[in-house]
Amino acid sequence: MGDLLQTRRTLGAKAYSRYRRERRKLAGRLRDRLRLDENDTVLARVALDFEVMAYFSDPPVNLYQIRQWLYPLEQLDKTHPVFILTRNNDTFQALAGETELPVVNARRIGTVDSVCQSSDFKLAVYVNQTYRNFHAMRYPDMFHVFLSHGESEKKTYMASNQAKAYDFVFVAGDAAMQRYRDSLVNYEPDDHLRAIGRPQLDTPHGSTRRAAPGRTTVLYAPTWEGDRPSMAYSSVESHGRAIVRAFVDSPRHRLVYRPHPRTGWTRAEAGEVDEEMREAIRDAARRHPEAGHRVDEDPHFGPQMEEADVMICDVSAVALDFLPTGKPLVVTKPARPEATVDRSGVLGSVYNLPVAKLHDLAALVDGWVADDVRREDRTRWVQHYFGDVTPGASMQRFLAACDEAIQLRDKLVTAKRERLADS
Repeated sequence: MGDLLQTRRTLGAKAYSRYRRERRKLAGRLRDRLRLDENDTVLARVALDFEVMAYFSDPPVNLYQIRQWLYPLEQLDKTHPVFILTRNNDTFQALAGETELPVVNARRIGTVDSVCQSSDFKLAVYVNQTYRNFHAMRYPDMFHVFLSHGESEKKTYMASNQAKAYDFVFVAGDAAMQRYRDSLVNYEPDDHLRAIGRPQLDTPHGSTRRAAPGRTTVLYAPTWEGDRPSMAYSSVESHGRAIVRAFVDSPRHRLVYRPHPRTGWTRAEAGEVDEEMREAIRDAARRHPEAGHRVDEDPHFGPQMEEADVMICDVSAVALDFLPTGKPLVVTKPARPEATVDRSGVLGSVYNLPVAKLHDLAALVDGWVADDVRREDRTRWVQHYFGDVTPGASMQRFLAACDEAIQLRDKLVTAKRERLADS
């Protein structure tokens, strides 16, 4: 693969811009060919001219995991060319319409092999822990980096032993670093972890919707029910109906329900309650059009936090993403006792919502908004979880960490190839 940075210096800014447009057109034609027939014989003769591969093998239900990284990856593409490799036709079609980054679809593992063997990618990044990541991680001449899709206190996921499979894990801040130190054995966190903050905080958002004057906007953003007892954090079945009832007929509140895309994935009952809540909110929106109640299914999550006056959520990444807003944060207490919850950290500084308090929820929320006595306590956790949240700081740390990894990869791979050539 050619040195794209040297190409830019040689051609100059305008010529390099034309070069990049032509490169995108070529990638588009290639991805169309891949979508139609995935001809491995052809692919074996095609070297894709990219430095970074964002590998995403999941179906559309998990698109929220990669969507939050599109803007940071688009910024990285300005210095280290990036493309996305998908493994699902519907996911491919969706992403191709949402980003200018080239998207290549590889349904078969043989196609993945052809793409990776014929090219010289430097960095592969992953946003989840699916077993299919190992289809790409087998290739030794690129560094493999786990990005995750959020920072949360889901410890069985956020400090998994699977981290040992990656050259680097990009974490948000000191809390994540400590989580790995406390959880893993036979692992050197300082060698493999890089704190980058939360680049998603630097993603620009369009205009947000505003509520009618005199109403408090309550954002309810529960997580899904999880795929194991220790991660059964969802409040949909235990809290959801009561939360909706508390606000839809209130003259003082506006409810924005942000359902998780995977709700009902492992428990049909959760999906049924989700449908009930959606219908109740739509009905309330028809009866009280001035209130602005809505079910929010925007593909991107961010503006919703800006428009909210208070958020109710579960133990999940959205809880921590809401911290920098400084606004009241309410985290539900899981109804299932098997769910692993550590309240020694930030969860001890938010407003906790067990089932027993749901009967007086509207009054509780009004009190927390009027007199947010825990705001100062929450503020101190922002630095612990994300580091510097000055606009642009996280993005720069992400870009710098990628650049560091690529430079180290180049140094080590060059040395290996020279050693093999000499032998």
